[in-house]
Amino acid sequence: MNSLLTALSLNPGTITQGADLARILITTIDNARVSIKDGDVIAIDHKLVAIALHGTTSGAGAEEFAQAIRDHSRETIAARTYGYPPSTMRLVRTPHNTVELNAGISVTNGTLILPLDDPQASAEKLHDTFRREYGVRMGLVLTTSLPHPFRHGQRPAALASVGIESQRVADEIASAASLTDISMGLAVIRGTDAGMTNEAIDHDTLGPFADWFAHGSAESVYLAMGIDPQKTPALSGDDTDDILTKVTRAISAVRLGTPRTPGENAWRIRPAGSGSRIEIDPANIELTSHAGGHPMMEATVGLGALIDRLTTALAIENLDVSVDYVWGERGTTEGAHVDVSFRGAS
Repeated sequence: MNSLLTALSLNPGTITQGADLARILITTIDNARVSIKDGDVIAIDHKLVAIALHGTTSGAGAEEFAQAIRDHSRETIAARTYGYPPSTMRLVRTPHNTVELNAGISVTNGTLILPLDDPQASAEKLHDTFRREYGVRMGLVLTTSLPHPFRHGQRPAALASVGIESQRVADEIASAASLTDISMGLAVIRGTDAGMTNEAIDHDTLGPFADWFAHGSAESVYLAMGIDPQKTPALSGDDTDDILTKVTRAISAVRLGTPRTPGENAWRIRPAGSGSRIEIDPANIELTSHAGGHPMMEATVGLGALIDRLTTALAIENLDVSVDYVWGERGTTEGAHVDVSFRGAS
């Protein structure tokens, strides 16, 4: 059996907070003289729904944007900075279990469109209205764009759907809608041969692979070091930071972690000059035993552990290191010099 897929984009005009979105979209479809038939799918840009529910936020600065991301995130998977002055991009898991850049918040010239709190509930409410209006068996998809770890840019996806047999099919319908000018907000898709269902489906964007990508590459190493990646400064995504910035960030990350070896707090770390050298020397504190050993022996053990943590944090920053220990007259360890260079520099 042959089939022809058609997709028609429609422009419902400007949507404002409190608007009866369903009625506006029905009017738009009727004005275009489109008759919704059995098996059709209506695709709606989720931003239209978000604006109708809670409007937009104008004049937002960097801190307001960052706070909005925190408010709409369950946890941060990875954070990176780009450009100068640097702006931070965060890959987060949202409360409704999607993984999105900047929590799915859209920002244009300081105007924020906040994400939907419950996309599935919004989709179901719209679908009910359309079913009553048209009296046919039809599907509805709220479209968005989601990141793909192995591709440039983002890919069209279904944030929520009703009446579609699976998340995979809903995502494919969102992709079909994206080939139209879905940026106008609305598309009618016909001929998908998609199985229709009355059962709700789970829009978990990672499914069984969630644990594979629970954290970014650097954030996973931070966790192994006992460092909370939610508290570390974001790494550079375009790797344009100078060596002092990288070294300072690595030292900050090490200081955030809880020492796992006695004696680490007996030492202080400080960058020298442009950051190409890090000095580790005794902290100005009285040495005491924390594990029942001799304070000097604990400090010696702690120095090795501290250097190991530091060189790991520097490796995350794509820096090469060489370590020279400083020895006292009695053969005791008095600190170390850590020389730092860009990875692969001759």
